[in-house]
Amino acid sequence: APTPMPTEAPTPMPTPEAGVTKVVREVSQRVGAEIKVDSVKEFDQNAFKEQLLAAAAEVAGVSASEVTITIEKVSYAVKAKFSFSPAITKAMCEAALAVANNVSDVSQVNCTIISRRLSPDTMLKARQLEGAENFLTEITTDNVDDIAGIKESVANATNLLAALQETTGETVQLNMTEAPTESVTVVTAVRYLAPDDSAEPEPLTFSSEALNSISSAVGGTVEVTSVSAVIEERTVIVAPTCTCRDGTAATGTACSADGIEMCSACNDDFELKNGTCEVGELGAVTGDQSGCTFEFIGGGPCHPEGQDAEKDFRISDWTDGDRKVAEQECCDNVDCFGFHLDKLINAEKPEVDFVLLSVVGASGKSSKDDWERRECWEKKTKDGIPVQAPDFTKSAKKDDKDDEPSAAAPRSPQLFAAMAAWLLAART
Repeated sequence: APTPMPTEAPTPMPTPEAGVTKVVREVSQRVGAEIKVDSVKEFDQNAFKEQLLAAAAEVAGVSASEVTITIEKVSYAVKAKFSFSPAITKAMCEAALAVANNVSDVSQVNCTIISRRLSPDTMLKARQLEGAENFLTEITTDNVDDIAGIKESVANATNLLAALQETTGETVQLNMTEAPTESVTVVTAVRYLAPDDSAEPEPLTFSSEALNSISSAVGGTVEVTSVSAVIEERTVIVAPTCTCRDGTAATGTACSADGIEMCSACNDDFELKNGTCEVGELGAVTGDQSGCTFEFIGGGPCHPEGQDAEKDFRISDWTDGDRKVAEQECCDNVDCFGFHLDKLINAEKPEVDFVLLSVVGASGKSSKDDWERRECWEKKTKDGIPVQAPDFTKSAKKDDKDDEPSAAAPRSPQLFAAMAAWLLAART
């Protein structure tokens, strides 16, 4: 019988608890910077990283918390300037530099002709050698512990002179026009999420103020030598984020889907019930999210004389929506000073609904059973400023959905007098 071919196990799909797969577009900026310092051993990578992050965030126009920086490579160098006479080639300079300083890998050495970029002082020294060629020499290493020895070797110019005569077979004169200095080169990856409508990003351009801040933090002089920018796409597992209006939102496996209301703990005077924070005590305060705060004053109806009396102070129709919606509607309405929330749901009333009120009064219902269906909430502040309900003596009646006797029937003078007295007492 033929040998069965092995089958690959299917790639497991992420579970709801693990989050959802999402493709994000990310700006990736690769920044190369050279930092001239007195001693590379004193260079503080963490300080450099922190300052570069702050500068990159400012240039990119994003929050520092949205930026990540990864140091990809750190290398160290010793640089010096020499003038050679008669003139020599770049290859001759590099070969002699490697021999003089015991560098086995020629790729670690570099000679750059600088004849046209000399300072006046360097030019004066160079003129002492007729027909001279001037070079900036550089030896790099990934090992910070090598730098001290390299610097000492480069400072001894006779080593380079002997190496030149050995490698060229000619007598060459040289003059050190600039003493050896130490530097650090850091290559970093700067990443942040790209706006959905972003085009190809521009490379980061750092201001002199930003470079000065980085230089001060690391005790040197920073020069940005290269920047390249691309937009990359990557797939990530994003953990769902739950909300909780009056407590602490659930996280981890307890939060099964993004954007749902799921609480793990509740604020004072609220109690956890089926993952949401329900009113637990009189005096519970909520609503900061709307711009107003509301205090729970008891079970409905929201008038001491009952549902029928409440109708005269309704300033809206019954509207589908939960407490969150009611809070926002009342906060946005200058004539609203509270609301009556009806949580009953059945075949005839498929949604939680509410009605806005110009005045809210406690009905005396103060046990949890009393507010199983109806809740009365009174507006206390708007934008942090306490509010006081006006003294209404006239109704602001709207059509009602309740099955209690209609509020259209005339009321006795005694009832209006009692109502006015209650309003005055409630606001004094």
